[in-house]
Amino acid sequence: MKNMSRILGVIFCMVGWTRPVMAAPELPSRELIMGVAAINVLDNSDRRLAGAVEARFEPITWCLQPWTGITYEGKQSYLIAAGLVLTKQTRSGFRFSIGWAPSYYHRGGGKDLGGELEFYSFGEIGWMFPNQHVISLRFGHISNAGFKSYNPGTELLELGYSFPLRW
Repeated sequence: MKNMSRILGVIFCMVGWTRPVMAAPELPSRELIMGVAAINVLDNSDRRLAGAVEARFEPITWCLQPWTGITYEGKQSYLIAAGLVLTKQTRSGFRFSIGWAPSYYHRGGGKDLGGELEFYSFGEIGWMFPNQHVISLRFGHISNAGFKSYNPGTELLELGYSFPLRW
């Protein structure tokens, strides 16, 4: 987990947090994201597919947005998350995001993660089209952060498509 945070920090520093000479494309203030995820991507014995739906809302500050989402895996297991996402949009159309959320996990027939309270963190890279639609690739980690004695955690790799919500 520490290494993933360091890698994401280096990426964000390389992209730069200073004001660019040319303005970056504007981030949508609200968006809906739909995705398909491979769960247990680092576990060779139990890979599964899941569907995901997420909503991002009006930014709290410059590029920090609240978000909520659900990831459902076919064996009646699901994760409901609500947290914060930090997004940096570049002039070239790329965008980089990191997010974190406390989450409720219902095991169903899925992997035993040690409890119902889980924490979901992710790094994401995406490409924004001129119409503000985005295609993205996300790597995430889910674990109970050691609050339970059994904490196997799991990773997911998600391909997502988002579009702005206008209301």
